Amino acid sequence: MRLSLHDHKIKKRCESARVRDVLRRALTVYEKHKNRAVGSIVLHAGVNDVRHRQSEILKADFEALIEDTKERTPSARIFISGPLPLIRRSNKYYSHLLGLNNWLKGFCENQNIGFIDNWDLFWERPRFFKRDGLHLNRFGAQVLSENIAKVIRL
Repeated sequence: MRLSLHDHKIKKRCESARVRDVLRRALTVYEKHKNRAVGSIVLHAGVNDVRHRQSEILKADFEALIEDTKERTPSARIFISGPLPLIRRSNKYYSHLLGLNNWLKGFCENQNIGFIDNWDLFWERPRFFKRDGLHLNRFGAQVLSENIAKVIRL
């Protein structure tokens, strides 16, 4: 999960979590920054949810997260950073991840929020991941951060 609040300085909070966990923890982050002008918020979550194969629940969780974020930070530009295609996973897992990525693209467009597409950038790039094929290594984290920064500057 990546929950970032951007104003004149970049603030980051990163940890592994499901979308519902982000929703629960977001209140603390938003409260901490409530007296600051927040320019952009980038949310990166969902990969940990895919393994549960409950896509309709996951979609509802994303909808709730976005609605809550819009209510708490009405002046901020909101972005969803799409899932990464993990290394050494089953075809079914890839299918679920790609389905989530495509759904998020359309959802973000309908909600008038930004979507950061990481799929092609990370597809078949094991050098961006640690040996577990799930977590990014230092280089992969840098590539993801640069992709996010590039999109939010547009």
